[in-house]
Amino acid sequence: MCSTKASSSLEKRSPSSTMWNLPTIISMIYEICLSLTCMALINVLLTHKSWYVPNENNHESLNADCVENSTTFLFVNFQYVIVALAFSPGNPFRRPFYTNPYLLATFLIAWTSNSLLML
Repeated sequence: MCSTKASSSLEKRSPSSTMWNLPTIISMIYEICLSLTCMALINVLLTHKSWYVPNENNHESLNADCVENSTTFLFVNFQYVIVALAFSPGNPFRRPFYTNPYLLATFLIAWTSNSLLML
């Protein structure tokens, strides 16, 4: 994110000097509530599928096939990419994220690998 260049025009107001301002805190609380709601919804939808079989705890094996873990893992990976895009600094102080080729490549690789894991 730090490789994104500065905006081409100057802004009269200065950027926030702290992370602890009201808009940032409200957006983080909103993101946490949205994530928890989506995770709960995903797990409820998963358990109502006709092919769903609850996982039996086998304490002898470290590797267990568990649909719940796979679903949560994929959701969280997509969530990380979306949150990084949402909180990447942009206008009016920096150029848009897509002007940073390293950041854009990282997002595309992460999104593509997550999508391939879903297949």
